[in-house]
Amino acid sequence: MSQNTADKSQVKVLVIESEKVTRIGIKYALRENPNIKIAGSTGSAEEAFYLIDYLQPDVVLIDIVHMGLNGVETTLKIKENRPNAKIIILSPHKSDDEIIASLGAGANAFCIKDMSFDSLLMVIQTVAKGACWIDPSAAAAARKCFQKTQNITNLQQYKAEKERKKLTPRELEVLRCIVDGLSNQEIAEKLFVSVHTSKAHVCNIFKKLGVEDRVLAAVIAIREHLI
Repeated sequence: MSQNTADKSQVKVLVIESEKVTRIGIKYALRENPNIKIAGSTGSAEEAFYLIDYLQPDVVLIDIVHMGLNGVETTLKIKENRPNAKIIILSPHKSDDEIIASLGAGANAFCIKDMSFDSLLMVIQTVAKGACWIDPSAAAAARKCFQKTQNITNLQQYKAEKERKKLTPRELEVLRCIVDGLSNQEIAEKLFVSVHTSKAHVCNIFKKLGVEDRVLAAVIAIREHLI
């Protein structure tokens, strides 16, 4: 097999991981496989957007937790600009919220970070072929999440209802705080209102957006450019 043929058969991977040691470890391990080519790596979400356009990787690995923009928000922004991008979320957790947010943002795979590199290689090759993959240890939670993800994946239905679900200026301020990860107490302090008032605003936002938690509210806010 010629070098050019080998290059074309390789899966080009971009690694987005903020922890340098982990990033180097992932790159080193993946390079050992002749079917994988490391297109590039970065610890910055902002730089990742440039690298994706410049390098055009087949698969993007994203750390969900430690990015300047978190992994879900990064996924949303990538999918907005490149809907066909194939994204694998790496997470140290398997919480319902993270799975819901990852799937809703358009991730093709959700992996627990302590998986073996052989398994990660399998996932990369699976996703590169256009399939989706969920870590078996998170499968039960994922099944419970599929119904909830309709709240954020059925965009046409959401847009049709958007006018009657308009948020007030104050609710938009609160929504920005939710996206920034602020608690009800922190929202109250920032907006100079009582905790009771901040809780009421958060509840109203959930009702208008048709969601049950802060993660889904944040995903819709970013995806629909509400803030």
